[in-house]
Amino acid sequence: MQVKINGQQYSLPTRVNDITLRTFIRWTEVEETEMPDELRVIVTETDPEKKRLKASRLPKRTYVRKLVPYYAKVVSIVSGIPENVLLGDKQHEGAPVMVIDGWYWQTVNALAEFDYKPGIDRFHISGKWWTLPAKHMEKSTFGEFAEAAQYEDYSADVAGGNWTKMPYVMAVLLKPEGEKFDPYVFDDVVEERAEIMRGLTMDMVYQVSFFLLRRNENLRQDSLIYTLARLLATYKQAPTN
Repeated sequence: MQVKINGQQYSLPTRVNDITLRTFIRWTEVEETEMPDELRVIVTETDPEKKRLKASRLPKRTYVRKLVPYYAKVVSIVSGIPENVLLGDKQHEGAPVMVIDGWYWQTVNALAEFDYKPGIDRFHISGKWWTLPAKHMEKSTFGEFAEAAQYEDYSADVAGGNWTKMPYVMAVLLKPEGEKFDPYVFDDVVEERAEIMRGLTMDMVYQVSFFLLRRNENLRQDSLIYTLARLLATYKQAPTN
């Protein structure tokens, strides 16, 4: 969705493929460190009726002083609109509170709207077809062992909440079709490809994640895939006001 503020054009996400992994990582970092406790209590509530009750009891003073500035920060991350333009200062009037609120929840809903498409194990990225492994990171040859160890280290970090490692997980798993493992350039290649992965949109990130979820039951308990599934469920919610 295109919006114009002070003559400047900005884009607000309306679909999951409007949000890149790079943007999502910045969002989760802010969510982890700056989401108001009052909002966290609401969004983590799993019972819909209790969620609505908690939201209805939120004091307007708290909503204006804590939630709206947080909403503005997230909107700024996904759209590029400066926070001071959204909230107002001596040079800017600021956007209406309900507009900031609406843009935030529009973004949350965009992130949550994803339909997994079974059977997709190849993706067109940077002019090439990239594929997922036919087997789940088995540790037989030296190359397979090195790749699996790298994957496990990165995925453990993401499962612990460190989403900055998600591009590395994908960089290890996805390879251009026909490529063979080369231990002499492996680390450099992963670093280079992680930057490519940061630019991918979240629909592709989700697709890769849930592909792995279906291939390995163990991932459900202790990996980034299970974390991602819970995150999706958390974001499927109603606005707080």
